[in-house]
Amino acid sequence: MLRVRVMSPAGTTGRLLEALDAEPGVRNVVVLRGMARRPDGDAVEFDVRQGAANAVFRLLRGLHLDRPGTVTAGGGRGPGRPAASRWRDRLAAA
Repeated sequence: MLRVRVMSPAGTTGRLLEALDAEPGVRNVVVLRGMARRPDGDAVEFDVRQGAANAVFRLLRGLHLDRPGTVTAGGGRGPGRPAASRWRDRLAAA
């Protein structure tokens, strides 16, 4: 699974959520309305199963949400994984 976070202008979030609902590879959608700053808007997080990411990123481009700083992605055990998760694993292994 790939974890994706999008900073969506409030006027775009409804279309984004409709599009994500139509994607079978998208799960665990979380919407934090009005919580995003720089750019202002809504924070939307979701998981994308392996093999579905290209379609989801095309969808984001189609909604013009592909500006720098607007979309972040990471997951699994690679370098994109959040630092808190890596620290938690290190502490559990100690």
